[in-house]
Amino acid sequence: MDLDGDTLMYVIDRTMGDFKYFHMDLPNNGKVLLSRTVDYETIQELEVIIHAVEMTTRERQRTTTRVRVVVLDGDDQYPQFLPCQYMSHDGLRVCVSPVYSVNITAGEEPTGPFVFSPGPIYAEDGDKGIMTPISYSILSGPGSELFQIDNITGSVSHINTLESMPGPAMFHIKVMASQVCDSRKFSLAEVKIRVLAPNKYAPRFTASQYKAFVQEDNNPVALVSTYNGRVLNLMPSDGDFPNGTNPRIQLSLANISNHSKLFQITQSGFLIARANLLQAPQTFNVKVIARDEESGETANSSLIITVLARGQAAPRDPSEPQPLFPQPDLPIIAAGLGVLGLLFAILLFLLIRLVKSHRLQQQQMSQTSLMTEKHPTVSLKWFQSVNPSKSSPQGEEQGYQNAAYTETPGEENPGLEEARLVPAKTDGQSVKQQKRMPAVAVISPGNQCIGNSPCRNKQELSGGDSDHGTPIQGCGDDPSNDGRRGHQSTEASASGKQQ
Repeated sequence: MDLDGDTLMYVIDRTMGDFKYFHMDLPNNGKVLLSRTVDYETIQELEVIIHAVEMTTRERQRTTTRVRVVVLDGDDQYPQFLPCQYMSHDGLRVCVSPVYSVNITAGEEPTGPFVFSPGPIYAEDGDKGIMTPISYSILSGPGSELFQIDNITGSVSHINTLESMPGPAMFHIKVMASQVCDSRKFSLAEVKIRVLAPNKYAPRFTASQYKAFVQEDNNPVALVSTYNGRVLNLMPSDGDFPNGTNPRIQLSLANISNHSKLFQITQSGFLIARANLLQAPQTFNVKVIARDEESGETANSSLIITVLARGQAAPRDPSEPQPLFPQPDLPIIAAGLGVLGLLFAILLFLLIRLVKSHRLQQQQMSQTSLMTEKHPTVSLKWFQSVNPSKSSPQGEEQGYQNAAYTETPGEENPGLEEARLVPAKTDGQSVKQQKRMPAVAVISPGNQCIGNSPCRNKQELSGGDSDHGTPIQGCGDDPSNDGRRGHQSTEASASGKQQ
């Protein structure tokens, strides 16, 4: 207001404050209007600077004022479950309801409300300046009749004992939070209730401390091993399971120094190292944590990892008994096996030669036995076989040939006489007889000249032709001498032309 009554013009300072939210209705009436909607959840207070300037005077005197605008909250927001997970959408922050979960054990009597994760079931009005009261309820669905909720506090508990609870071991129910004064403004949240078998045993590692080794290498990934080069496995056991393996175990490494960059553990219990970042003889102390996702129980174990040089083997387990003899090298074993194989081959060759020689000797003995069977009264002292593959050019007789034989004298002939064989003639020509070593035939006393004896077969000693020699007189020629013992020996002389 001007005391002189001069006309004033009002101008918003567009260099400072929240001028973008305001504008003047008319330059001379001083009415300030909002240019856009104001959200209480975004901004609770505005400030604008307005100038008043004289329009009808030469001096153009002016004045300035600062206007503060307080934003009041309106009932335009819905209830929100906490803790809220905010997400951006078209430049706005949207609250996403969390998922509440709890594990309960079968057979336990109701003792109070469930303790959920990540926190208790709680919702509040989205209008922070109004904070309208909230009411909770469970929507109808599978398992909703087994649980109850406090409509003011939001605490959930079961109605019946777990033994009488049918259906699956996991229940999914919906909880609704609505304004007391306006039930059309509400929000929903999911609640998971998992029923567990009675838990008697906590997860447990086989040792409170493990000793592990890993070789430095250029490869970025390497499995960590323990004594004797065995691959290390850190899977804990759980006595609540028949095979001792709990599928709900979650393995992790404690955040100590930079170990998380060098080592990682799989859910199967194997430890992986980045070997290209390790150098011998570094040593690391790593803590392993095993958590049962159902019961929430945990187990801890420490791990001492020693970095070995490239190609260095892991040491032996000190708890194992030491061998009496040092373990030989593989090349020595291979060389020894090769030598044994060569010796075996030589022995096998010699054995085959020995068997063949024995068979040949057996054949010769069989031929000798056959000859004896054909002439039972003749005992061969020496013989030589003729090679049947070589035919005689003169048509000589093949087989066993004796150059001489002797008879054993009987009672009437005490002396020994030699019977000499002369070469036979064929077609008037003398046949060259093959050279033979002398053989001795012995006729035992008392044997009769029967069968195939030499004295019985006169033609054999005379060369097969009676015209070329004188036959030997045998005792068997006289049938009247059947009772006589012994026989007489005669000397056969060659007849014909001497060569």
